[in-house]
Amino acid sequence: MKRFREILKVVGGAIPVLFLFGCGDGRPMAVKPLPSLVTVPSIVSFQVSKVGGEGAPSNSVVIAPGDAVTLEWEVSVKQVSQAEASGALAPKAAEDKDEKLETPVITLDSKEMGIHLEGLDPKGSKEIDKIFSDATFTLTASTSNGTDSKTVTVTVKAPPKPLDVSFTADPTKLKVGEKTNLCWEISRGDAHFVIQDINGAVIYTYPETTSLSEDEYTSNDKYTSGEAGGEAPESLKGCKEVYPASSTTYYITVTAEGADEVKKEVTVEVLTPIEIKSFTATPDKITKKTTVALSWEVSPEDAIVEITPLVEGKQTSKGSVEVEVETNTTFTLKAYKEGEEENAITKEVTVSLEIPKEIKIEASEDEVIFAGEEAEVSWRVVDVNGNKVDVPTKIKGGGEEKEVGAEGSEKVKPSESGEYIIEANAGGAIVQKKVNIVVRDWKGPGANNIFVDSKTQATREITAVGVSK
Repeated sequence: MKRFREILKVVGGAIPVLFLFGCGDGRPMAVKPLPSLVTVPSIVSFQVSKVGGEGAPSNSVVIAPGDAVTLEWEVSVKQVSQAEASGALAPKAAEDKDEKLETPVITLDSKEMGIHLEGLDPKGSKEIDKIFSDATFTLTASTSNGTDSKTVTVTVKAPPKPLDVSFTADPTKLKVGEKTNLCWEISRGDAHFVIQDINGAVIYTYPETTSLSEDEYTSNDKYTSGEAGGEAPESLKGCKEVYPASSTTYYITVTAEGADEVKKEVTVEVLTPIEIKSFTATPDKITKKTTVALSWEVSPEDAIVEITPLVEGKQTSKGSVEVEVETNTTFTLKAYKEGEEENAITKEVTVSLEIPKEIKIEASEDEVIFAGEEAEVSWRVVDVNGNKVDVPTKIKGGGEEKEVGAEGSEKVKPSESGEYIIEANAGGAIVQKKVNIVVRDWKGPGANNIFVDSKTQATREITAVGVSK
């Protein structure tokens, strides 16, 4: 207004002159009145930003469901002519600094959020939380002479698909040199992942590897990345063969936009090799019920041994045991480590019952003795080639019967004449051999301790130390 008054002082004296002289046609010149000024609001800024997010405030923001935003604003006023206030001219700042300005009424509205706030300060901020859908916020500043408004938008990004990861090994227990399949199923096709061993060595990566080869799958459900610019598949699924030399753990690390990193692991156990170094039966061929020695050696030393049949309980990795065998018998040795019986190895040994078709008994000659003397009966069971045959054998005589070996001798002292029978059983075929022992009575003694057989008149001299012929 001061400037306006100064202008009036300068031009005040000229007005009468202008009025006096008037226009060129002799009419007095009309003086146009100065326009009156009014106060209108002006929104300097209205911006939005994500609470806890990065980046400067702007007129729009993208958030996740449930996030909060901060609205910031600054409002001022301008003095303009009534014509400008009505929109006839572009607004411009008032030049009269002394004019008292009207304070605007400021409101904040959002139809989507159901918000209507009045009486806000010209400069301030407001935090809006728990936003689950797109929303528009409108800031309005009003005076009696005009209104100004601005809007900001909040876009709620749809929640990402959950990142579910399955990571397995099949089998989880194997021997040295065998393979296992590392298999994965990932719920999101836009995921990236890497598979590593326990030392951090990379086994497989995606998408650095653009496709999987045929032998890396356990099914025909193969993953392909599609054409350039195409959409990612719904999920990722595949397998990778590995040949671990020792027990180890494999890890998969999976990442996807908007999801927390997922890590899974699987352990593969490479079993210590079991070796049956020896397993024998001695003898391994029999002709009758025989004591057979089973001997074995297994590595490693902590291996557990089981033998069937005829051997009870668990055995150590090295040892021997005796069993009675009387027929064809196959023994099975099973060796395994504690807790790994499903990975046991076995070995067999057979004891065969082999009975010759023809046998005979070679025996001592008949013998004549005096009563009270001993005789010796000897025998040997052989085949047609004269080889000893170990078959069940017994001797009968003197009112007794007992089992003996296929080769042997017995001293007998019969009180009367009789026969001794050697009997061999060749698989049910009975073969016998008789040895006669004749017992003579004594007559005498005669001169010089000479005794005479009463039947044959044979003589024997009885000495202090025994009998001599």
